[in-house]
Amino acid sequence: MDTQSDIQFAIPRLFKPSMVDWKALLVLGMAALLFIPFIVRLMAIFYRVFWINERKYDNLKRKYTHVVSTCPSNKEAPKLVYMLDNEPRSFWGHHLYLFPLASIQSYQRTVQAWARKYGDVFMYRFLLNDTRFAVASMSGIQHVMLNNEQNYVKPAVMKDALSEIVGSTSVLIAEHRDHRRIRGLLHHAFRPTVLVANVAGILERLAKMEVEAWLKMYTNGRKTSNNFVELEQIHPRMAKLALSAICDYVYGEKVVSDKLYQSFVEVFLKENPKLEFFGRLMPFLRHIHPKLRRRNKSLKIMRDETIAVIRERRRQNVHGSETHTDLLSALIHARDLTESGEKMHLSEEELVDQVKTMFTAGQITTGVILSWALFCLGTNLASQQILYEELNVFFAKWDSGGSDTDAAKRLVQLDSLPVLDAVMKESIRLYTPITFTNREAIEADVIDGYWVPPGQHVALQLVALFRNPKVWGADYDAFRPDRWIHSDNQRQQLEILAMLPFAIGTRGCLGRNFALYEAKTVLSWLVRNFEIRVAPACEPLKVSFLSAPADLNIMICPRFTRLE
Repeated sequence: MDTQSDIQFAIPRLFKPSMVDWKALLVLGMAALLFIPFIVRLMAIFYRVFWINERKYDNLKRKYTHVVSTCPSNKEAPKLVYMLDNEPRSFWGHHLYLFPLASIQSYQRTVQAWARKYGDVFMYRFLLNDTRFAVASMSGIQHVMLNNEQNYVKPAVMKDALSEIVGSTSVLIAEHRDHRRIRGLLHHAFRPTVLVANVAGILERLAKMEVEAWLKMYTNGRKTSNNFVELEQIHPRMAKLALSAICDYVYGEKVVSDKLYQSFVEVFLKENPKLEFFGRLMPFLRHIHPKLRRRNKSLKIMRDETIAVIRERRRQNVHGSETHTDLLSALIHARDLTESGEKMHLSEEELVDQVKTMFTAGQITTGVILSWALFCLGTNLASQQILYEELNVFFAKWDSGGSDTDAAKRLVQLDSLPVLDAVMKESIRLYTPITFTNREAIEADVIDGYWVPPGQHVALQLVALFRNPKVWGADYDAFRPDRWIHSDNQRQQLEILAMLPFAIGTRGCLGRNFALYEAKTVLSWLVRNFEIRVAPACEPLKVSFLSAPADLNIMICPRFTRLE
């Protein structure tokens, strides 16, 4: 047989079915199917970066030229925003400085430097080279949030990120009519009078428990030469305290199971912003990365357990045995009169999403506020002493015991203490939990004299405003609570500034009062009972989107030998 014949007979033998590794081919086929969406996604990203987003500013300039040419002669033409293309960047944009690829601490420093260098309005390139219209002035932020708020909505990318945690019908995501309806149903439960009556007892009980825990740690701890004991990692303690408070208020005391509580811990106290960002960029990671899989499992547990509680409450209501006074029961009974005269309530899906929203907005923010307030007082002992003297006079008028009614009266008076209020506002100014928030312009607008095209994403840079020397003076970086004990001519401006971290207008945070009531109650009990100092060489870093302090250690020494 010649060589050609040998080859003809050999080829079929090479591909006999018995010789093919079908398992290997199956694995390769599945791997190809897995990576095809990834490759398509990657191609879409590169197309967006190089073709669409790279040209956005050039298109904006062409549209701006047309706007100026058609502007009436008797009207001042708007200005063109300055793009920071002279700042170092790659084809991904200014990603080296921007969260989540950079730390939130690095991001804040960068934005503050840009605002001082280029002014309160400028444009930069966000992730994937997309453009962001940055606003760092009080007038500009107030214009977007309040004066012309109907022209601005939350961008789709922001809604997608939020909906993974709070659901698609959350009040944080809903727009226009749906937002007004859901917010109207939630409003009653968060009115100050209703809130004080329902949460005062919960907050005092948790504050006393935390004081007792600190006393126990002090008793068992190693004393320094001046009788102080170091408490390590204070932020996780404050975050868990805030989680317990929101659990008790939303579900009622002793209703939250360990399984549900652990799912909250997994979702809200174990954040990984970079990993979550890449999980949104490449969705298949959510199914293969162990941390993202645990997070998804915890989100499912939160949903299933909340649905179970809702159905049980509704069953009790039908049988006339429902006696709960928590937030969930209030939302189940809430009714809204529609335009047609029909009474409408929240659906089961909407109830679950509002509960998840309360945890997201209420628990995380309060833990961060409390932690940084302790840091500020621990590094400014003179301010701490002034606050202690005010609290000492206040608590001397009250017996620490009593009913929830007494606790409600105490909370109302505690909330009005000027030094305590000033301490909270100043610590939130310096360490605001909301670094920035994004909006998308529906129609063309003018902000501080600069033209904004329709569809433009606007980044409201609160962190730059709160450390702006033109607003706060040369000591803008200093902790000075007395700046909030203001004169009458400054009252309106400072009150607006104090509310900005919680947003203003119809998008204002419904849980603002709850967060401040909790923070003031816990802080007042801790400062009343302990002298607090920041541990030597402690320089906490800001982590996560909400600037939570990592590695914050404090030193404590009881002011009394027993709980006061």
